[in-house]
Amino acid sequence: MPKTVLLCVDCEGSREQILRVARAFESHGVAATFFFTGETAASYPDVVRDIARTHCVNSHTQSHANLRRLTKTRQRQEILNGRDTVEAILGAAARGFRAPYHAINRDTVNILNEEGFRFDVSGLYYRYNMGRVIEIRPSWFREWTGLYDWLHLPARTGWDIPRLLFPFLNPLVLPVHPHYTGRDDAFTAAMGRFIRFARRRSARFLTIAEHLRAQVPVVGPAS
Repeated sequence: MPKTVLLCVDCEGSREQILRVARAFESHGVAATFFFTGETAASYPDVVRDIARTHCVNSHTQSHANLRRLTKTRQRQEILNGRDTVEAILGAAARGFRAPYHAINRDTVNILNEEGFRFDVSGLYYRYNMGRVIEIRPSWFREWTGLYDWLHLPARTGWDIPRLLFPFLNPLVLPVHPHYTGRDDAFTAAMGRFIRFARRRSARFLTIAEHLRAQVPVVGPAS
């Protein structure tokens, strides 16, 4: 069975960083799922619409708040305001969600179900019964650039980790942060080397929506 790689981009970075990552994907012919905070989407609506022409766009709360620190009422406001902002810019539904800091709780899960979300890509640390919401669990990976700088490690270090995970996980679900990977050409090139590595091993790079369509095909009415 061919490997599937799902790239999940958390968009709370600058215009230049987000576009650098998006253009790097496009130069390699891969599609990703971008999760915009409402604040970032409102700041760069042209970027959201541009990226949506090639990639899938969903929401990442309104202000990048840690949902586990909020009441259910405030969580709902953060989640819905973020989704509404993204949908208004797209002119289309955005029914996927990813929480900042991988921080969700039972209230979050209930809200996602109550408000008609289709999938969630948050739960790195916690496990819940997700109800109708399809859970896509991220892999243990993050481009922890500050730590790499402190240790004087080269840019490629962060993307060496997915190389190690590649044989063991299918799909391999990788969070990408433009304020790290898109901060300069060296870090973006490191991501490109991983993409070429995976491609040489016949990996498929899909958006989450494409992955779900392949897993749960739409069944038409009985004839």
